[in-house]
Amino acid sequence: MLETMKSERKRVTFVGRTNVGKSSLVNALLEQDLSIVSPIPGTTTDPTEKAIEILPAGPLLFTDTAGIDDCSPLGIKRVERVKKILKKTDFMVIVIAPPFDDFKYEIELLKESEKNSIPSVVVVNKIDTFKARDFDYSPFGNVDLLFVSARTKEGLNKLKEYIGNVLADSCNKGILDGIVKENDHVLIIIPVHHAYPKGRMKPLQVQIFREILDKNASFTVVKPNLLNRNYIESLNPSLIIIDSQIIKETKDVIPERIPVTSFSILLAKYKANLEALVESSKKIENLQEGDKVAIIEACTHHKLEGDMGREVIPELIKKITNKKLNFVFFSGVHQDFKEIEGVRFALHCGGCMLTERDMKSRQKYFASKNIPFTNYGVFLANYHGVLSKFTENLK
Repeated sequence: MLETMKSERKRVTFVGRTNVGKSSLVNALLEQDLSIVSPIPGTTTDPTEKAIEILPAGPLLFTDTAGIDDCSPLGIKRVERVKKILKKTDFMVIVIAPPFDDFKYEIELLKESEKNSIPSVVVVNKIDTFKARDFDYSPFGNVDLLFVSARTKEGLNKLKEYIGNVLADSCNKGILDGIVKENDHVLIIIPVHHAYPKGRMKPLQVQIFREILDKNASFTVVKPNLLNRNYIESLNPSLIIIDSQIIKETKDVIPERIPVTSFSILLAKYKANLEALVESSKKIENLQEGDKVAIIEACTHHKLEGDMGREVIPELIKKITNKKLNFVFFSGVHQDFKEIEGVRFALHCGGCMLTERDMKSRQKYFASKNIPFTNYGVFLANYHGVLSKFTENLK
C-alpha cells in the first residue's frame, strides 16, 4: 500500500458561487487539470476529488464543488450535495471574485464553518483584475483573507503554505500516540480471513505496522492458532493488539499483566469519542421486545458466510437481550440515515473507511437523537467481559 488511504487524508473543500474560479484555482494548486473549466455557469456539477501532499500537513484531499448560488431545479440538488460534503470537511476554502455584492452566501458559509468547528479562509480570486487595496474587508470581520490569481499563479504558494500550517497538527496525529513508544515490542494477533485475497492485508493493519516502525518500535504478527501462553511470555510484549473477531479464543491465553486491546477499539479512540462508545455499549441490555437496532458499515461488500455485521453481531445481541428485535442495515460512506426513525440502538463498524470528522459527525448525529451508539469492537469486548481490560491503557 504505497498511497495514504483517503480516510487518513484531511479534506480541503473549495466552495463559493458559480464562476468565481474554484475549479481554476484547484487546477492551479494541483498543477494539473482535475476539473473542467468554462465561463459557462454551472460547469462543475458533482464534487471532484484529488489527493495532494502539502507540507507540513502531509496528505490531503482537495474537493472541488458546484456553485452554491445555483437556484435551478438541478442546481438545488447540487447545492444539497455540497452541504453533505461540508459535513465531512476539515478545512473550508471560501472562494470569491469580482463583481462583489453583499456576500450573503459567503457569510452563511462562514456561519456554517463556525457552527461545525471547521477552520476556514476566504480566498479572493482574480486579483489580476482589480486592486486589493480597493477591496472592502468589513463584511468578513476577523476572518483571514488571501488574495490570489488562478490565472497568473499570484498568491498560490502563500495559500498552500496557509493550508499546510493550519492542518499540520491534526494531520500528524497517530493511532498509537501515547500507547506505543520507542523500543516497545507489540504482539499482533490476526486471523487470515477468507474474504481477503491472497497477499493482501487490511489497510488498518498495514497502517499500524507502519506506525510502529515510525516510532522505532518492533512487532510480531501471529495467527491465533499458533498462540499459547509460553510463546507470549517468551516475547514479553509491551502491548498486544488483536482482531475483535478472535477475543473469545484468545482472552484466556493472554497473561493478565500484559496490556491488550483490539484494532477496532484503537480506531474508536483515534476517530471517535471512546468514552461515549463505552457508555453506550452498556445500554444494549435496555432493549425491549420489537425494538429496532441499526447495524452500520462504512464500506460496501457482498454478504459472506459468518458476516460480522449481518450475522454475528445480530445473533450476539439476541443472546444478550433474549428479545425478538428488528434489525436495519446501512452501508456506504455517504449516508443520511433516512430510515433511522424508531431505532433504539446503533452499532457501527470500526470505520477504517471514514475520516475522523466523518465518524465524529455520525456519533454526534445519533447522540442528538438520543440513540445509544457504539462500535463493533467495543460491543464485542463488552460481550466477552474484557472491555475494561481492553480500554484501561487508552485513557
